[in-house]
Amino acid sequence: GEDFESEAAPALPESRPASAAPKDPSPGPPPEPEKPPGRWSVDFTYTIGPEGNEGIFDGKVQLLDRHVYNSVSAAVNNLNDGLIVVPEGYCVVFSGSQQNYYLLWREDKEAEVFSLLGLSDQ
Repeated sequence: GEDFESEAAPALPESRPASAAPKDPSPGPPPEPEKPPGRWSVDFTYTIGPEGNEGIFDGKVQLLDRHVYNSVSAAVNNLNDGLIVVPEGYCVVFSGSQQNYYLLWREDKEAEVFSLLGLSDQ
């Protein structure tokens, strides 16, 4: 009877520790290039009020040209499409149909603009 056990070569050490495994890209879809820091939405609006309330935002938040943008939804669409560039991340639009000023903000700027204008998040 031959003893095959003694003929077996000793187990070779792993060529590299498991921790040095190749870095797999994290699961999930790749990040979209040029993705803005946040999105604009008609959900991220605050009713400032009718004309006469300009003092709330005057000198603090840019008012979009009311002759060009006279609705919240149109302003949001243009902001998301990059047709309106608002570096601060918030602006005011006058709604012709509602006859009200509305504060718009990018989703990552809500706390900042509410603090800037002294608004409560109601």
